[in-house]
Amino acid sequence: MKIKPTPKVLLSWIDRYVPEKDLFFLSKEHLNHEIDFTNVLLMPIDEFNNHSTYRQINYANSYEYWNIKNAQYVIIAEKEWIETLTEEKKRMILNAQVQSERGLVLPAAFVHELEKIPPGYLINEHVIIQRSMWEKLDQSCKEQLL
Repeated sequence: MKIKPTPKVLLSWIDRYVPEKDLFFLSKEHLNHEIDFTNVLLMPIDEFNNHSTYRQINYANSYEYWNIKNAQYVIIAEKEWIETLTEEKKRMILNAQVQSERGLVLPAAFVHELEKIPPGYLINEHVIIQRSMWEKLDQSCKEQLL
């Protein structure tokens, strides 16, 4: 028996799959890279884990908190923030997401049309999904990823 969601259910999943705010999990070592934290909230992981907003199910499920390793800090950012960084700093932060094993990081092999993924979000054979990037993907790519 093959179970397939209805188009209406699939649209609902697409809308909710990636939370409105981006979360980036970092180790202490990542803070040595002179990142401008002016327009973001940088929070120690213990404080983050006790924050009522980020304990909501949509954040926990999307980012798979239970898998996260070696993160001492969390950046909470608006969806455009990652795009304002230099390519080097963006790459370093996105690579940290692969290392931390957080959710919304998929093996590139899962993606049938890899050319549709913005190149900056392909790190070490992984696709790192962030809100702004997700919004720019076409419908067929989103459906395939889900």
